[in-house]
Amino acid sequence: MKVGQLIELLESMPEDADVRIAHQPAYPFECGIGAVAAIGPDDFTPDEFEDVNENGSEVIVYLGEGEQFGYLPGVVSRALGWK
Repeated sequence: MKVGQLIELLESMPEDADVRIAHQPAYPFECGIGAVAAIGPDDFTPDEFEDVNENGSEVIVYLGEGEQFGYLPGVVSRALGWK
């Protein structure tokens, strides 16, 4: 996913809504977003950047996992198509 695609998906969302990360579909948890980092080719060795940069981007944006809130509610797992 590109940053522009994420922005487009979020444009219709309420600006004051919380943002959380859902992960581990088989044993789902929910977390907040922690730090955000933009990493470019100068931050990696050439081989490392090629390994992680499969889509040919100039920069990769990482969203760090923040505070864990607990298990992901079933309704969210179903909405994400995990169950």
